[in-house]
Amino acid sequence: MTIKEIVSTASNILGRQDVYNHLNKTPSTDEDTLKTAETMLNLINMVISEVAGTFIPMIKKEKVTSTTGKYYYSAFTQKPIEILGVYDADGNSINYEQTAEFVKIDNSSVVIEYSFVPPK
Repeated sequence: MTIKEIVSTASNILGRQDVYNHLNKTPSTDEDTLKTAETMLNLINMVISEVAGTFIPMIKKEKVTSTTGKYYYSAFTQKPIEILGVYDADGNSINYEQTAEFVKIDNSSVVIEYSFVPPK
């Protein structure tokens, strides 16, 4: 079943014939219809991400470097959910300080293990 089919079925069940028609018959330009269809799509993407992250844990180990000792989450390859560990080049666990925006570590080159949100 495709996401389009899921949204179509859900809109039909919810009595949103306008959204159903927009997806299956005649595209609409009505702002409410477009917003509802987009909201339903966003909700389905959230559910897919939640299910994927819960049942198929996405874990990555990434070698990163920093001259300041601050490793910003925005610079990671994936969007981190949780930092699972920090290791030096020999694989030894390193102490770190975690903030809302970055991980602070005294070393300039480390491997950070983290769980992440799967890509859409």
